[in-house]
Amino acid sequence: CGGHVAERLGPRSGMRIGAGLTSIALCGMSMVATSLPELLGFVAVGGVGNAVGQPAVNLYLTQRVRAGSLGLAFGIKQAAIPTAAVIGGLAVPALALTVGWRWAYGVAGLATIAIALAVPASAPKPPVGRRPFHRYGDLHLSLLALLALGHGLGSGAAGTLGAFLVSSAVDSGFGEGAAGVFGAGCAASGIVARVASGAMADRRRSHHLTTVAAMLLLGSLALVALAVGAPPVMAVGGVGAYCLGWGWPGLLNFAIVQANPGAPAAATSITQTGAYLGGLLGPLAFGLTAQRWSYSAAWSAAAVVMAAAAGTVFAAHKLLRPTPSAELGGHPDLARPSRPCQCVRQSVSQTEAT
Repeated sequence: CGGHVAERLGPRSGMRIGAGLTSIALCGMSMVATSLPELLGFVAVGGVGNAVGQPAVNLYLTQRVRAGSLGLAFGIKQAAIPTAAVIGGLAVPALALTVGWRWAYGVAGLATIAIALAVPASAPKPPVGRRPFHRYGDLHLSLLALLALGHGLGSGAAGTLGAFLVSSAVDSGFGEGAAGVFGAGCAASGIVARVASGAMADRRRSHHLTTVAAMLLLGSLALVALAVGAPPVMAVGGVGAYCLGWGWPGLLNFAIVQANPGAPAAATSITQTGAYLGGLLGPLAFGLTAQRWSYSAAWSAAAVVMAAAAGTVFAAHKLLRPTPSAELGGHPDLARPSRPCQCVRQSVSQTEAT
C-alpha cells in the first residue's frame, strides 16, 4: 500500500508523509508512551511511515538521478540502514546513559521533523495509467513475490548481525570492549560495501540479480565462519557477513526499479514487505535457537537460510528473459517480459507510415 501511495501522490508527498509519521512515532515514544502497548502502538506508526517513505525515496531517485549514477544512489540510500545502527549505538552513551532514553527518541524525532521540512522539490509526477490487478509495473506480481521471498530470507538471516554479532563474539572469547569495536568495524565495512556495490553496478549493463545471489551465497559461507566460534575466524566471518551477506539490498532495489520504470515504488513496496517480515522473524528465530542450543547452531541455521535466499534470487533471474534493449546494449538491470501486443502495434504503425 505504501508504494501505491507514493505512486499516486508523488515522491515528495510520500517522503514527507513517511518522515512525518516517523516523527510522530519517535516524539510519542519520547513524551507520551508510559506502557508497553503504547510503545508498540507508536512503533506501528513508525512502521507505516517507513512503508510509505522507503518506496517514495526509491521513486524519487528513479526520477531525479541520471541512469549512470543510479546504482551509486541506491547504494548510498541503503547504506543509511547500517549508518543508523552506528548512530543508535553512539546515542546510548551520549544520551541514554546521561539524560535518559526518552531524550534519545526526542532528539531523533526533532531531526526527522527537520528532514520532512527539507524534502526537496520533486520532478513532475508521471501519469499513472490503469494497470491489470496482477501487475505492478513491468514485472508480474508472481515474480515480485518470488523476489520478496528472496529478500525476506536474506534479510532474516543477515538482520541477526546487528542484534547478535557482539554478544556472540563475547560468548566466543572476545572482551566486551573488543567485541563492541569489532561489531562497529563490521558495520562500517557494511556501509562501504553497500556504496561500492552500487557504484560497481553502474559499470555493468545487466546480471545484477546474479550478483546479488552470489553475494548471498558467499555471505552464507561467512555465517558458517561465525558458527566456528574461534575469534580469528569470527573476525573474518563478521566482515564477510556484513560486506557480502548484508551488502546487497541497494543493488537489489536498483535492479528492481530499473525493471519497473512504470511503477518503481509499487514494485519495491512488494519486495520490501519481504524484507520487513524477514527482519522481524529472523532475529526472533535466531534468539530462540541460540537460547535453546547455542550461537553456533543459530549461525549455522542462518547460513542455511541465506543460502536459500541466494537460490531464490537466482531462480528469479532465470525466469526473466532479455528485452530488445538489452540485446542492443541498453542499461537494463532486470530483463522485462516481452510485450507482443506492443510490438505488433509498432509494426502496424511503421507499415502505415510507409
